[in-house]
Amino acid sequence: MLEQAGGYLFDGDTSDRTVNNFDVAGLYGMYDALAAAHPGYVTREALGKDASGEYDLLCYTIESRPGSGKPEILWVSNVHGDEHNAAMSTYYMVRELLEHWQDDPVLRMIFTNCCLRVIPLGNPWGWQNASRNNYNGVNLNRDFPVSWSYLTSEKNRTDVTSMSQPETQIIMAWVEAHKENALVLVNKHDTGAMGGKMSDASTRYVGYLRSTVAGSARALKAAGDFMDMVVRRDADWVNEADFPGYLSGDLWPAYSGISAGGTLDSYAGFIGVPSYLSETCIGGLTSKQHVDDLCRLGVTANVNALASHIISNADVFAHTEQVETYKAYRGDPDNVGTRIEIVYDPETGTWSDAE
Repeated sequence: MLEQAGGYLFDGDTSDRTVNNFDVAGLYGMYDALAAAHPGYVTREALGKDASGEYDLLCYTIESRPGSGKPEILWVSNVHGDEHNAAMSTYYMVRELLEHWQDDPVLRMIFTNCCLRVIPLGNPWGWQNASRNNYNGVNLNRDFPVSWSYLTSEKNRTDVTSMSQPETQIIMAWVEAHKENALVLVNKHDTGAMGGKMSDASTRYVGYLRSTVAGSARALKAAGDFMDMVVRRDADWVNEADFPGYLSGDLWPAYSGISAGGTLDSYAGFIGVPSYLSETCIGGLTSKQHVDDLCRLGVTANVNALASHIISNADVFAHTEQVETYKAYRGDPDNVGTRIEIVYDPETGTWSDAE
């Protein structure tokens, strides 16, 4: 049921973060172990083979009451195969939901109210071979049909038409199959540029959330503001000199828009599924501690962004009459996780600040 909750902070064990580096069977095995440890809550489905013909795209469905018809979160990680922290922060998010939903109000709110469908590897061959592109050398996040264009650079290479790759077709069919009950689709990535550490010194963030829907972007801003505070508190290596966004409060911005054609989130938005791109920066870092910090921050962002999105769609849950208040987090540089009460009015079907 919807619960009173504030900002979620991930403090779980990440000692196995590199155990299955770029090993498809190993990563799937970690999800299978969660399924075995939590029978009745996790199901696994093979969606089809990738372009190499060797690896399956799998979907793991996590739900507290299977078949109950709850709103669905569609989560796709790693259409770029080499983005390690994206894969691991997704796994840790799933692990947290299964292991700690009973003792954390934000996790409980997500777990008990939604059905989470996760594709851990949208590009399995790319993960196995630490490759951004798939077996055919195509950037899968440029292969979806919305605002598609023909590209020839190695980084963003497409085929001569959109929807050319098996992985793209599988994911599109999966989204189409679940779109009627989809609350949101999340396109999970790592990004290379960070602060002043890469060639583009104007980069202003440690991570970001980009929504295809303006209203959703406004809701996600609560998560972005919270993440800005968490970064300042827990990542002392993020400083004014290296990160221009430190002074402006833009360490984890949330906004609306589409930066490139052919992306999964733009396709989902076009067919009527609210969607957002979630990125955590890893570029330019060599310190293991820094990369570990970013993995933890990625998990924290994953959970809080979903919580913010659910707040913005409270009407979806209103008919359940479960609770009428929810604690939202707002900016306070002296207190990470400051909470302001949000009150649900069942007569008008709206939420508003209680103050």
